Amino acid sequence: MAGHYCIRKKDIPQKEHFVILQFEQTLIPGDERSKTCPGHGYPERYHHNVVYITFDNEKEWLEEIREKTINKADFLAHKVSPVKISQEVVVTVTSNEGK
Repeated sequence: MAGHYCIRKKDIPQKEHFVILQFEQTLIPGDERSKTCPGHGYPERYHHNVVYITFDNEKEWLEEIREKTINKADFLAHKVSPVKISQEVVVTVTSNEGK
């Protein structure tokens, strides 16, 4: 696969790109104490995760969508256009002279 797995914020392209959001879950088994003494220890649970996979090339993105659809993967596909965020600080100075 030619996609790029984004692990950190800085890995995500700041230009228009194609993305697959892949939904995964991992079973974390409980410890022995939770099995022998319910309410104690660490019970079995699932860890849910979303994997952000980017593509610069639309053809490669479409090929990956086809493959994931055939394999019945849990995913979404999007075309992303980042937005620029700016902030403005306004300071107003007033005079109490004459009051």
